Amino acid sequence: MNKFRLLLVDDHPALRESVAAAAQDFYPKRLDIVGQCGDGITAVEQAKKCRPDVILLDLGLPGKNGVQVLAEIRSACPLTRLVVFSMHDDQAHVVEAIRAGADDYLFKGLVGAKEVVDHLVHWMERELQRPDKVKSHVFSALRGLTADRIARGIPVLTEMELRVLGLAAFQGMSVKEMTKLLRGGTTSLSARTIRKHLENSYEKLGARNQAHAVCLALKYGLLSPERAEAGDDRA
Repeated sequence: MNKFRLLLVDDHPALRESVAAAAQDFYPKRLDIVGQCGDGITAVEQAKKCRPDVILLDLGLPGKNGVQVLAEIRSACPLTRLVVFSMHDDQAHVVEAIRAGADDYLFKGLVGAKEVVDHLVHWMERELQRPDKVKSHVFSALRGLTADRIARGIPVLTEMELRVLGLAAFQGMSVKEMTKLLRGGTTSLSARTIRKHLENSYEKLGARNQAHAVCLALKYGLLSPERAEAGDDRA
């Protein structure tokens, strides 16, 4: 039985405390609250420090809005599941959150603290055992794709997935070398995270190996030597 590390991000302390209390009351052996915060800047810092399994995140945050926070955490912590918990139930906010990196979306007006922790535990367990492939494909299609690219079936890779694939393809870097490079730049990533970015890029592209992934990324116009050079943190 898995125990999931949960970070709560919402600018309403009472809401955070109610979810934390529900987690303790109903799932003391399944959810471990590793942090709470109420602003976007601290959320990114805590995510990088704690590396939680799942983050429950509001979109209306002071300091840095939730969409920015989603994008930054998605890039820095690709293994963390991001669940938006928002009062906004319109299509525009949902699509914007998914494009920024959200893995799931809950409406505040429809669920209470008990329903939230119920959902998190059962959803995380299902994600580990039998990920929802249809939902995954839909979310991937929404992330940064124009209608034209969706129609042509072009997959979406995150900026960091493209970055590490480009470093491997055009600069011949090993995972160890990329870890050293990115540790000294604006983004610090572990070797495990870099490998995960590479694996994600292979899976999304339907590639058999790195060489095949590079060929497909070039074919789709997702990669170019110029792009790889522009993203070099050594400058």
